[in-house]
Amino acid sequence: MGSAPTAEGSETMANQQSQGIHLDQLDSRIVDLLPLADIVIFQATNWWYSTANQYYLKNRRVNLTRTAAYAIGLTTLRNYVTRSALVAARGFKGFKGKAVLLGASPSHYTIPVPGVRPGFCEVEERMTWPQTIEFRREDVKTNNFRAIQRRVLRGSVIRYVDVGPMSDWRPDGHLQKWITPGGSTQRNDCLHWCEAGVTDAWLEMVHNTLLF
Repeated sequence: MGSAPTAEGSETMANQQSQGIHLDQLDSRIVDLLPLADIVIFQATNWWYSTANQYYLKNRRVNLTRTAAYAIGLTTLRNYVTRSALVAARGFKGFKGKAVLLGASPSHYTIPVPGVRPGFCEVEERMTWPQTIEFRREDVKTNNFRAIQRRVLRGSVIRYVDVGPMSDWRPDGHLQKWITPGGSTQRNDCLHWCEAGVTDAWLEMVHNTLLF
């Protein structure tokens, strides 16, 4: 998968957070690999939830909200992929394949209440439809990201597939527990952070998007 526009040469998310994110530059790996790809699937919305990032435009640090920065970064990605596709259409080296952006997946984390409950992700029972509607209404961050994705990618060569709502507070969004090597603390295997939706269902949607 591709990543969001990041500081050129960054190797890990930790490096990206320490170096900052250059919103008007693409990661050099995307630039190098895009002309070689038949299919590119971008999905990195969850990294933009972090508050640790520093944002840069024209190599100068700027103060922006996460959503404003995301809109600029996504526009940079859209423009580059579009230009590369136009170059390829003229017979030169460029992107000739299909590009898809998977929509934002919701955060299922329940905020801890001191003295009452710890923070948790587990949900034992499927929510009722009214509860799901209320959850979606209150998930402001995800709604903002989805709105940006729809707006920026409208009419773009990058097809927008909003598979996130399939994982809205589903009890099967957490398949296993895992323990860090050498550790003893169990952690949730949060599928919705790794893949935007329940795996088989969203893969089928992406497959159909690429075929038609």
